[in-house]
Amino acid sequence: MQPHRGGYSNNGAPGQGYGERATGNVKALFIGINYVGQNGQLRGCVNDVKTIQKVLKAKGISNGSYQEVVLVDEQKGEFRGAKHPTKKEILQSFKWLSSNNRPGDTLFLHYSGHGGQQRDHDGDEQDGYDETICPVDYASAGQITDDEIYKLLVTPLPSGVRMTAIMDCCHSGTAMDLPFEFKADGGSMRSALSDPGSMAMYGIGRGKKMKKEKKAKKEKKGKKEKKEKKEKKDKKDK
Repeated sequence: MQPHRGGYSNNGAPGQGYGERATGNVKALFIGINYVGQNGQLRGCVNDVKTIQKVLKAKGISNGSYQEVVLVDEQKGEFRGAKHPTKKEILQSFKWLSSNNRPGDTLFLHYSGHGGQQRDHDGDEQDGYDETICPVDYASAGQITDDEIYKLLVTPLPSGVRMTAIMDCCHSGTAMDLPFEFKADGGSMRSALSDPGSMAMYGIGRGKKMKKEKKAKKEKKGKKEKKEKKEKKDKKDK
């Protein structure tokens, strides 16, 4: 998967620029969690949803063929009747966002809430930890890992569909497990702004290729250890 200006696309080629208008349907998913009454309660995440909604409206993105889903844990005012951001609802909404799309469609995701890390169990993380986002019921239902987010949101994208995501949380840089990471330091910014179409805009390669290599290496090591163990056993039996 190659980077696509303004988001990520499976078409393998850069888009035509930030000002390019969507030619198909537009879907948006907004998630704002203040964790009301819980340890680590936040204050501004639901308000962030209101702010980003206004931005999309001001940009004309929410006009025409537009659908949205809102998940917040303070269902009052304009959000009265909104769905609760439980793990189950978030995962279902991810599937809604990434399903039934076709070339020219535009998808938008905004998440504001807690982010975290938990021990990686499949050996595909260089630092040994998966990045996560925290549903309102994370204490009982568990967190949502970057592997799950990638599988539900990125993998299903057809060629020519653009997704833009704003992840306003801790560990957000790799929360979607994308194959490129951009570090906004002085040198990188100068290089990217001087040539927005260059790979500098998208940072250094990482993610899936590295994960596949690590997984293959781990499998090879496992087979070697299994073979050595068997040889020792056969030698002992003799």
